[in-house]
Amino acid sequence: MSTSKAKPGDAAPYVTKSEIEEYLAYEEERKSLERQAAALENKAAPLKTRFVKFVECQGGKARTVLRSGFVLSIKERAGRVAWKDKYVELTSVEASEVLIANCPPSTYLDVQRAA
Repeated sequence: MSTSKAKPGDAAPYVTKSEIEEYLAYEEERKSLERQAAALENKAAPLKTRFVKFVECQGGKARTVLRSGFVLSIKERAGRVAWKDKYVELTSVEASEVLIANCPPSTYLDVQRAA
């Protein structure tokens, strides 16, 4: 969604029926793709759970396993603060940076073809 806000005295942009229809078509396609993505994520979830457990059991300290030509590993990435924008709005950028710096990292499963 656009972050620009109309100011008092701004002229309204000219909007056509075809632009509205185009937007609605994009939205319908986006929603359909989100449903498809969610369905695929649900199909893959049991495999991902098994792979994570496999790596946790077999990967040792490195949390990495070479299996059938693939490297399965559990990696870390910086943690995310979901409510950061609202926090910045209520406090300051500096306070949010301290919060982000202290946010624990999250983990994810990484699967790559072995070289």
